[in-house]
Amino acid sequence: MRKAVRIGQPLLYLSLLVVSGDAQSQSKTPQEIRESITKAGGPERYLEAVGAASAKKVGQMVDAETELVSVSVAGLVISGVYRLPNVTNADLPNLAGARAVSALKSAEKVCVAPYASVLINDFGAIYKYAYFSSNQQYLFGFQLDRSTCAPGYRW
Repeated sequence: MRKAVRIGQPLLYLSLLVVSGDAQSQSKTPQEIRESITKAGGPERYLEAVGAASAKKVGQMVDAETELVSVSVAGLVISGVYRLPNVTNADLPNLAGARAVSALKSAEKVCVAPYASVLINDFGAIYKYAYFSSNQQYLFGFQLDRSTCAPGYRW
């Protein structure tokens, strides 16, 4: 018997760290956000700071189903690796469907978040996600970038 696996919301963890900016980011204009990122040393430095803050959570469960395994930043690319400790490959027979649902849920939040939108659309940042099963087998991955955040993109 297969167990129910909830996929989607855990994917937002890295995204929310990256997009949160500061407490007033919702009231900032895109120009103010660009200036804030530039003042922080540019988009690469901004993402490095977010990556360093996120790395402090490595090894922790970000929700009931998802463990943050690693976070890395290389230039304008921030990558998060996650493990689903209660999930095996057999629990997800439709990996393409799970990937599509997860990516869509993340895109709906990340692509419109103030800082992420500016980082992706103005600076060309890429957010990469990779998910592994309880036995370290790759399940699926995706990235959010200018193309995948474009209106009408179909996962």
